[in-house]
Amino acid sequence: MSSLIWKPARWIARAIKKRISPPTLSHLRYSGPYATWQEAVEASVGYDSPHVLSKVQAAVIDVLNGRSRYERDGTTFDELPKKYTLREKLSESLRPDDTIVDFGGGLGGTFINNRDVLECHCNQFIVVEQEVFCCAGSAIAQDYHLPISFLPSLADLPKPAADIVILSGVLQCIEGWKEVVSQVLKLQPRHIFLDRHPLVDGPTNVFVQENDGYYETKVSYPIRMFNAKELLDTFEDYTVKETWPSDFDPPEYRGFHLIPASVSSRK
Repeated sequence: MSSLIWKPARWIARAIKKRISPPTLSHLRYSGPYATWQEAVEASVGYDSPHVLSKVQAAVIDVLNGRSRYERDGTTFDELPKKYTLREKLSESLRPDDTIVDFGGGLGGTFINNRDVLECHCNQFIVVEQEVFCCAGSAIAQDYHLPISFLPSLADLPKPAADIVILSGVLQCIEGWKEVVSQVLKLQPRHIFLDRHPLVDGPTNVFVQENDGYYETKVSYPIRMFNAKELLDTFEDYTVKETWPSDFDPPEYRGFHLIPASVSSRK
């Protein structure tokens, strides 16, 4: 796939070796690399910890009840971030009656944070998540009359198609991430927003992300630091329309707006 040329930051290698905190998110620490994903699993607590769900659930409900304006990763804020690139790109890309699939979308935070943008234009907003998140998310959607559906798998979509697919901070947390990308490509989306993914210059490696002091108890999970070319080349027949540094994360995290190469070639 053709892509914009970008050289990832090199400080991450030093941060991993010394297990120091990245400058913008003090709760993040990394250990590793590990030879296999399974080794990292055995050295971590796992993303399916109930403390992750409870923190995200409390934050989402705070926003829905008007106590906060915005939540991210279980943390609430009184206002939207000054720079929120995904919101901007969704606003620019939406068409009436679009179907949006948010893979790894938690409890629907993207929709809830951007309800003013999405509710008038989005025909379907579907979150694909772990079963426990689907159960909690469905209950919240019912209680607050939200037009969000929760499904445990892309294979469960009512039809094998989507106009927009969001992959925000998720592929690095999945062992079989290439299979996920393959399933996403079968949906033939008009836009793919690949946001908040960590990239490095060298080979893709597996680490454990420690989240010191962020949850009520210790929570850690495997995370993959991607070689940028390897990640982007997996999106066959798509090209990078635009790339940006993550609005919220350390400097090795980036976002990408992907569109079909056939559309790009006609411009």
